Amino acid sequence: MHREDEDHFDNLCEDSKVKNPEDRFKVSVYYCLIDTITSQLRRQFTAMNEVTDNFSILFPPNLATADEDAI
Repeated sequence: MHREDEDHFDNLCEDSKVKNPEDRFKVSVYYCLIDTITSQLRRQFTAMNEVTDNFSILFPPNLATADEDAI
């Protein structure tokens, strides 16, 4: 006996329809929003790390131990 909704490893999530309205909201809005927020935070964090690396000489511990050539 073969069921049409049988799960296989090659079935994609987008192949099935979400019938529950709450689950549909999660998939179409909530998860997309969370994905966008985490992507933007990751990009912002990377950019801030680059700024920190570029100006790390100005941190007091680094400035106190740096020689004149590095400054």
